[in-house]
Formats: sequence, C-alpha cells, structure tokens
Amino acid sequence: MNAQDFQRWLDVMKITKATQLVETIGWSRIHAQKIMAAVKSGESVTLKQVDELAMSALAQGLRKWSDYDR
Repeated sequence: MNAQDFQRWLDVMKITKATQLVETIGWSRIHAQKIMAAVKSGESVTLKQVDELAMSALAQGLRKWSDYDR
C-alpha cells in the first residue's frame, strides 16, 4: 500500500500516533511504530491482506463479528 493511501486511512480514523494503531488494529507497538515511520517518510508499506481488510471494515464503522446479534 502506498504511503498516501495509508495516510488517508489514518486521517479517516483520526489516528495520529502509533499507540492508537496498536489499540485500533492490534499490531505490536514496534510494528505500529515502523509502519508510522515508513508512512511519514513517504515509503510504501507491505501489509497482510487481513490487515487491509480490517482497515476497510474499521473505516466503514463495522464492529467485531461477535458484537452483532444474530
């Protein structure tokens, strides 16, 4: 994912710090810091498909599967 797309997602989610990524996505602190540093320097980041899907779901306001009544 290019840095600009990731930055747009951060903006949508109002995420400004690596600690917020840890809370939102569940990444380790070190991984979140590396991603934030790469994006800040304009580098593309390699993400797992599951992370990109989670980012999409969160941006759309979806909750965890278990939070829904079925």
